[in-house]
Amino acid sequence: PALTTDGSGNWLLAYNDEGGISYARYDGSAWSAFSACASSDACDSTHGVGVGVDSLGDLHFLSYNEAEGQLMQTRNLRNITTMAPLTGLNSQYYSIARNVTSGDLHLTYYRDNGIASQRDLMHAWFNGTNWSDPEVIDGGGAGNQNKWKTGQSLNGLGIDSVGGLHLSYWDWYDHGSDQAYLKYAHYNGSSWSLQTLQSIIGKNNPIRHTSLDIDSDDRPHISYYDAMNSTLRYTYYDGSAWVDQNLTEDDSNNNGMFNSIALDSSDHPRIAFRNETSDDLELATWDGTAWTREVVDSLYNVGSWASIAIDSSDLSRIAYYYDQSADLRYASHDGSSWSFEDIDTSVSNSRIVLELD
Repeated sequence: PALTTDGSGNWLLAYNDEGGISYARYDGSAWSAFSACASSDACDSTHGVGVGVDSLGDLHFLSYNEAEGQLMQTRNLRNITTMAPLTGLNSQYYSIARNVTSGDLHLTYYRDNGIASQRDLMHAWFNGTNWSDPEVIDGGGAGNQNKWKTGQSLNGLGIDSVGGLHLSYWDWYDHGSDQAYLKYAHYNGSSWSLQTLQSIIGKNNPIRHTSLDIDSDDRPHISYYDAMNSTLRYTYYDGSAWVDQNLTEDDSNNNGMFNSIALDSSDHPRIAFRNETSDDLELATWDGTAWTREVVDSLYNVGSWASIAIDSSDLSRIAYYYDQSADLRYASHDGSSWSFEDIDTSVSNSRIVLELD
């Protein structure tokens, strides 16, 4: 599922509806549900769905056509669908972001062309009419190329004020002693530059989760899960160097999977994440002086696929999966307490994206 708002500030939530795409609109007092398209090869949301609203108020949905191996873009109301012929796209590992100025959609994805081939992190974009030819962002490290799984992770993608792309991802070498590297990529409109930020060496099949947001100075802030130490970590670029912090180092629990970061109006980060030990959804907040942690939801087994957004009043909103009953749940904070809604009680999720326009 994916969450955004329309031009009137109404919440819009797109989600998997028995394989098709449906969406719900919140008018300030109640949710109303609508069907965008019924389940078919061209309308297949079983691998996730994305949603955006253009300058005319039209809805755009993104899904994956498994039968044809193609990414599908469906424009609601005008009944227009586009197809991106992307060879080797792995439907579990892709991110999409929309440039609010140009309207262009940017897609990054993990390309897997088979056992004996290189696995790459790729980029393509849609200008409203055509998809670009895919380009390689990162082809992995040296040596035994087909063992690098570059971008096979939950990644963070953001667009800055001048249209530059910022991407956090993991580069994993699956051979012998596992090597995993947290990386950052920046696209200036013509080329990509890459940086390695952290490394995890010797952890067998590490969980690779990361998230990214952009501050008012167009600088990246990244949250990520440290699989070696089972902790939530945070790193940001201060204009001259990267600053890294371990947010749960004194905690014996397994914290930080399914992390999602958002910045408030003061560029202070808030990170939603799952406590794997207690099965809770938690939130880490920086107030400009210190970090605080709170349990958002502890009812049974919650917090997978968390996605956080902060509204214009600096209030937190989180969409996530309630594993116990297979529900899509939405938590919102009014400044004093959390309230909860189960948006859909019959979903099976592998991706949730909460976004405000």
